[in-house]
Amino acid sequence: MPVELNGNEREQILQTVEMFEVITQANPDDYQSLDLLREAYVKLSKTGDVVRVSRMLADAYTHSGQISEAVRTLDFILKEDPEQPEVFRLRKELGARMKEDGDAPGPDPDHALIKTDLTGEQVKAVGTALIPEGDDGNDAMGRYLLGQQLVTIEALHEVLEKVRRHNDARGPQEIGRSLLEEVLRQATLEQEEEVFMNILDHAGVGYIPLEHCEVDRQVLKMLPDEFTLGRLFVPFDLISRTLLIATCNPFDEMGREAVQRSLDYNILWYFATPKAATRTLTEGYRLSGKG
Repeated sequence: MPVELNGNEREQILQTVEMFEVITQANPDDYQSLDLLREAYVKLSKTGDVVRVSRMLADAYTHSGQISEAVRTLDFILKEDPEQPEVFRLRKELGARMKEDGDAPGPDPDHALIKTDLTGEQVKAVGTALIPEGDDGNDAMGRYLLGQQLVTIEALHEVLEKVRRHNDARGPQEIGRSLLEEVLRQATLEQEEEVFMNILDHAGVGYIPLEHCEVDRQVLKMLPDEFTLGRLFVPFDLISRTLLIATCNPFDEMGREAVQRSLDYNILWYFATPKAATRTLTEGYRLSGKG
């Protein structure tokens, strides 16, 4: 279990722990973030915290119906600390439940890992080639907003055309424009929060307060500019073989699929506000202002 870390590695992991402690406190059923938090504590050799977070992770898996994953997590806890009668009892109950229900094994944790034999510029070309010219992902967000009756079709058409013109004319070092940000430009803070909560309820991703994260420029630039500056995808952390990416448009399935085909990493997606994404990209690329 112990892992030798140099000073910079330890500091980076401590920052990761601090960030994910906040995320998991706000959403204790976010099993993806809990799993990454546990891995960070494993690297820090903090057995007590590993067991604590693993217990939270087992509960999150149970609440989401992933019983086999919960059982595997409880087995992990008992391996680390066998003197846990409550964990042993729960493990026995869930094991019996799996047997009665005939549950299939939980999802493969490497399911999202899409490998490629290509490297360098070839990898970038594969990802961007999957996206039709002129598509910036905002049409998908527009369909969602319209379907949820968060915008009228007249207003959507006007704003979408405005955003599309900007993004079509975007320069190589200019940040793309988010349809969501344009739609919410005149909204109150309460209205913004209501829309963001609606998106999180339907998108199936966690929330990352990107404005409070220190993003390494090397991590940020693991994606080509067409994804970061163009689609406002923000890689904000790298933990082992897992790359964490924030997006203000989690409905951009075409863009997300292209990213996963471009990188030999496990990808975890999070939602960030358009303002936070734009600010992080502006600072990370050292640009003079917004796009």
